[in-house]
Amino acid sequence: MAFKLRSAALPDVEQLADVFFSGFKNDAVMALCFPEKPAVRRFWIEGLKEALSDPDVHLVAVVATELPGEPVVAYANWVSPNNKPNSTRPLYPDAGDDKQLAAFYFPHLQAQRTKNMAGRNCWYLAALVCHEDYQGKGAGGLLLRYGLNRADEMAADVYLEASPPGVPIYKHFGFKEIGRVVVLDGQFTELLMLRESPCNAAVKS
Repeated sequence: MAFKLRSAALPDVEQLADVFFSGFKNDAVMALCFPEKPAVRRFWIEGLKEALSDPDVHLVAVVATELPGEPVVAYANWVSPNNKPNSTRPLYPDAGDDKQLAAFYFPHLQAQRTKNMAGRNCWYLAALVCHEDYQGKGAGGLLLRYGLNRADEMAADVYLEASPPGVPIYKHFGFKEIGRVVVLDGQFTELLMLRESPCNAAVKS
């Protein structure tokens, strides 16, 4: 399968939402907090539109060039160090199936992110998701290299939160665990991961 990386655009939002719900349907936390239902889909699409309107957010897509219409099969949301968060948008939808979990989990991730990125010149990978039919075929690597190349150009670090299936590829690209969030009575662990700029690492060594 041949893939191509391109910037996402407003006409892509329905496909991006399809990819999101496909890619995370087996994720224990996301399936509870972002179940595939119309109200949640509307919430996610509104977030995609907001990201597309922000010049400091890079919403990039991978398309399958050998398929009719070159459908979107994966995407990533890269937030540059220049971004100054000012959104009043809720962290999770009211229509989720476990609001108690969401009310703890997403604010806690946000607080840890703020702490771990404080004082750093740092890109943030807010999302990377691949349609279930195309996982493990190289689309994720394309999306990662996009952001890592830009971070390296700026001698910047990169921060992300990784669900269990994504941890191996992030470790392969040089990310290290700096914390974790455990929920669902220990059945789900989200890793907080950082990749220091090669320039910064060289200075320290």
